[in-house]
Amino acid sequence: MKDKSGKDVHIHADQLEISPDGKWLYFQAASGPLWKVETRLLNNADLSENELRSHVRLFFQTPSTGGTAIDAAGNIYVSDVNKQQIVRISPEGKHRLL
Repeated sequence: MKDKSGKDVHIHADQLEISPDGKWLYFQAASGPLWKVETRLLNNADLSENELRSHVRLFFQTPSTGGTAIDAAGNIYVSDVNKQQIVRISPEGKHRLL
């Protein structure tokens, strides 16, 4: 993507969030979807990669996004770059367009 002057646009965004209680890591590629895994499993040396992978769960079918944010209540905010809107996803996985 280029700006009006023809320069490349670099977006510094990540799609990583930790739930307010520290229990869940939410993550996704820029093109989605959003996955979750319990943080307690991430540094467990007793789990193989395949065992850890088996604990990863699909959380929400998100759109292509330029970034995410999470609030103190655990709602995740996703920017939809294609439709230029923001979607709020509750901790229960329910979504609402803002």
